[in-house]
Amino acid sequence: MRDENIKKMRLLLSDAEEVMSSFLKALWQYGFFIFEKIPISVFNRNSF
Repeated sequence: MRDENIKKMRLLLSDAEEVMSSFLKALWQYGFFIFEKIPISVFNRNSF
């Protein structure tokens, strides 16, 4: 019974990781789209 729960948890975690990574990729691309519109001089280059 315990092994089943662990397997379910691992499946949930891997699903969550996939969702998070795809979400972060989309956010990253969206962020780049926004950053292209903003002059680079606004940003402090040391933050990257």
